[in-house]
Amino acid sequence: MKDTAKSADKLAMEHKQLLKLNERLATVNAESANLMAELEESNETLQKLNSRLALANAHSVELMVELEEKNDVLKRTNLDLAKANAYAAELMAINELKDEEIMKLNKALAQVNTRGANLIAEREMQMEEIHLLNHDLNKEIDERKNIEERLVKTNATKDRFFSIIAHDLRNPFNSIVNLITLIDEHAEILSKDDIMEMVHELHSSADKTKLLLEGLLQWQMVQSDGMVVKAVDTSLMSVIDATIPVLQQHALTKNIKIVSKVDATVHAFIDENMIATVIRNLVSNAIKFTPNQGCITLSSSSDNGKVYVHVSDNGIGMRESDLANLFRIDKKVSQDGTAKEKGSGLGLILCKEFVEKNNGKLSAVSELGEGSTFTFSVPQFSPKNKLD
Repeated sequence: MKDTAKSADKLAMEHKQLLKLNERLATVNAESANLMAELEESNETLQKLNSRLALANAHSVELMVELEEKNDVLKRTNLDLAKANAYAAELMAINELKDEEIMKLNKALAQVNTRGANLIAEREMQMEEIHLLNHDLNKEIDERKNIEERLVKTNATKDRFFSIIAHDLRNPFNSIVNLITLIDEHAEILSKDDIMEMVHELHSSADKTKLLLEGLLQWQMVQSDGMVVKAVDTSLMSVIDATIPVLQQHALTKNIKIVSKVDATVHAFIDENMIATVIRNLVSNAIKFTPNQGCITLSSSSDNGKVYVHVSDNGIGMRESDLANLFRIDKKVSQDGTAKEKGSGLGLILCKEFVEKNNGKLSAVSELGEGSTFTFSVPQFSPKNKLD
């Protein structure tokens, strides 16, 4: 029994030892598995390193080949450089030999440059003299052109003046002479009404002749600077109110209405008599070219120190070609009025001269069959005008 017990104890002990060995073996096996995993990872890393090393070796071989090629190029370059240095040395030697010649040439060139500078200075002086002569010549040419233009204008003015005298004065005088002759020779057989009608025509012809003579005299005074401008503070409405009644009779014979819309507060710095003549001529001209039962409107505006007077009608208007020559003394632009009224065209030229004498401008816009508008500007009155 004791032996059996001992055998059992021994067997139990061996079993325990075997269990411990199994445990240790399991631990060793686990550690072995870990090591194997680490070894596999190390092998993979090693394979990658080997691959990279192989690529690096291949690249190194390529670099070596390239380096050898560059060394060959460098050798050839060094050889070329050595030849160039030798050639440069030869050139330096040649240059050293020619330095003396170059210095001689530089000295000669300096002398030539000096002579050239002197010649240029002389040439510049000559050019300056030529420039001054050209300036004087151009000035003389301009003066001659101005004289020629003035002569042409003077001749045109003279021709126009004599044309007006020969034509526009002769006709009314002929009319007067014929009427007087008719009355003188046939007075005994003429009725009172006939004589009164002839006297009326005589009066009308005499008035027209008088107005034309006055216009000629005024225009001649302007041309000879014999007319002095006496500008004063003037109400434009007062000038118009004094001028329009003189023209009403002519307007009434054609049933033409004259309307004034001129601002009563507008004052201008003008020669009242000259501007009255301008307004009278412009309105009279409008009446002439406005048909029966027409309308003429006078209005005003102001801007930037200027006063503008507008004379508008709904008459027959003008062609563009006539409008362009309207204020030229050398161009005759005159046509019969709507009631066969005659005119010399001098009135508008006189208006232009008078307006310009008063530091203004005269212009016109017109369309055939649509009427015309004449506008002139004059300085607006201010205390500064009075001081001037």
